[in-house]
Amino acid sequence: MESFLDGVLADYVFTTLMKSNIFLVSLLNNIVGKNNGSGMAIMFLCTSIIRSLWCVSSYLLSKYIQTDKSKSK
Repeated sequence: MESFLDGVLADYVFTTLMKSNIFLVSLLNNIVGKNNGSGMAIMFLCTSIIRSLWCVSSYLLSKYIQTDKSKSK
């Protein structure tokens, strides 16, 4: 199911977005280019940024999460 959604997003959302004349698109064109695979590259870029932010925030917030280590013995 996820791979189907990835294909739809890459083909119909991100590729169409890369053909528009928005300021953000001109910025993204410098990063990923204007080729046929630019929509897929934008999707990979967004996914990697979101996952990186998730990992960093999980690491930073792990100090504040209480864990009960006495139950693991």
